[in-house]
Amino acid sequence: MSRTSAGGKKLEHVQYEVVAAPLCEAGFVGYVQATELLALPCEWLAGALARTLSADAVTGRAALLVNVPAGFERMSGFLGPSGSLDLVVLTGVVEFGATELHERDFAFVPADFELPSIRARRGAQLLLFVDPPPGDAESLRAQQSRGILVTGYDEQAWREASLVRTAGLELDLAVQLLKNDPGTTARTWYVRQGAGGKVPWERHSVVEEGFLIAGDYCLAERLPNRTVIGRYAPGGYFRRPPGVLHSGPRSGTESGAIWLQRAPAALDVTFLNE
Repeated sequence: MSRTSAGGKKLEHVQYEVVAAPLCEAGFVGYVQATELLALPCEWLAGALARTLSADAVTGRAALLVNVPAGFERMSGFLGPSGSLDLVVLTGVVEFGATELHERDFAFVPADFELPSIRARRGAQLLLFVDPPPGDAESLRAQQSRGILVTGYDEQAWREASLVRTAGLELDLAVQLLKNDPGTTARTWYVRQGAGGKVPWERHSVVEEGFLIAGDYCLAERLPNRTVIGRYAPGGYFRRPPGVLHSGPRSGTESGAIWLQRAPAALDVTFLNE
């Protein structure tokens, strides 16, 4: 379970450097705008074009924005590299085996598990996250035993963010859980933030990825040698290492925002004040 603590420590005055281009520094990848990336043939979905948001050639981990054309079809079979798959439909309708996935619907396929057929009769845009298998065989067997997970987006399923309530923060923040693996505690979720509101500095215990689904967001990151800040539009992406302070009072959204976020395990979160 995620835990939170509100730190009484205050940070010294912060000087910000404005970032207007993708940044890869000290393990952090961020301020990436998917539409500005080169689209190349997708390794896992032949006939589709993919923009690589981030990737690790050693582990096989990758985050991709994929456009599949009208009439696209991939027959059932294994993913290729030995990894699991998180799939999110951004636009269009996808036939995922016998299941129709609509906008913002989610599917998870365990590692070494047969992927169902995928069809997009009118084309679609997908988010794909390929992850290496769990580090222990028991967790992998449990995932394979449970099989494919499909979670439909539900406008009525938003719930108040428990971390915000626990820490006593006054933010219009809600979450919608898509995946919560009982073995690894890996999770994928949507987070929705209302316009305005003061955002505290926070630090997480594990890696976190984010992709802006809708709205706008200004986000600061305290990297080892400098503090940077930049704006995200829909299609913006980041991958943040554990322990990096981020957000803070100059961060937030003017019109409201919805993020798709992922973490390989439950988050421990610490809030601090400036």
